[in-house]
Amino acid sequence: MSRMRDWRSAPVPAGKSTNVRLLVSIGMLGVLALLVLQAREPRNWTWLTGDEAERKPVFAEYPVQQGPTDLDPEEWSAASKNFEIVKDQQARDDHLNAMIKNRYLKWVLRQKPEELYSRKPVEVSLQQLVNQPKEFRGKLVRLRLSIKRCLPLPSPNKENPDFANLHEMLGFQDKTGLWLYWLFTPGIPKGFPTGEIIDSQTVDVVGYFHTLRAYMDANEKKSLAPEIVGTAVWYPIDKAKTAPTSWPLIIGFAAVLPIGALVLWKMLSGPQMSPSFARTSRSGVDVQDWLEKGPEQAAEDDLDDEGRLPSVNERSG
Repeated sequence: MSRMRDWRSAPVPAGKSTNVRLLVSIGMLGVLALLVLQAREPRNWTWLTGDEAERKPVFAEYPVQQGPTDLDPEEWSAASKNFEIVKDQQARDDHLNAMIKNRYLKWVLRQKPEELYSRKPVEVSLQQLVNQPKEFRGKLVRLRLSIKRCLPLPSPNKENPDFANLHEMLGFQDKTGLWLYWLFTPGIPKGFPTGEIIDSQTVDVVGYFHTLRAYMDANEKKSLAPEIVGTAVWYPIDKAKTAPTSWPLIIGFAAVLPIGALVLWKMLSGPQMSPSFARTSRSGVDVQDWLEKGPEQAAEDDLDDEGRLPSVNERSG
């Protein structure tokens, strides 16, 4: 009986392909770890929440005077008697209006900006101020405005140094559109921009409602603007702080990059396959020899002088 033995190519050696897969897995775990480290930092999510800048209130600066304010019953009673003579819809204050405005100005100067801001103002809308100005004359109001103009004004009393830093501000409310508001203030926050037209600045105006100021708009149409005598609390946009150096991120990248380069090189070089002969199976051994000599001796007889298995052609010959 002829001895027929099969031969076949062995599978790809497990060493190199397994190493490549192992390195890829380690690299992916490294990248995942870096993502987790960055995701747990709240400052890395500010682009999603919109909190890229922190706003802190900046109060106006002016020397505080001594004297009664609207919180004094006698002072309020004396001032309210003159509220009836205040005229609305004037482009400039007449003498009587100017006297009342100066009284409001003294009330502001006799209170710290922080104290004035902490007081509880009356709830009022633009419609109420326009339709019922006498009802709210001299009362403390608060409005959130976007200021577009801030200009210094000449002092009505050059002998009084406390009136040397007067400013007027013009702005708008988001909820009332292009309806203009007028602010007369004895001081502005430090660093507040000035000019005919400035970038929109968010402020809380806290002060006393004085009158409805008349002015001509861009269409040469007469319009009215509520005029407030008070102070402005500014909310500047501070640039976001520079994030500190993330050393775990740098170390992680330094560790992952060499691994990634090695993985890429292994992938580009490709696996190296080499054929190898598998050990002959028991089915390829001559049955008669196997029965007579046993499995171990039959397998040894099949080897040539150099200890190798003969090829198929040698066996058939």
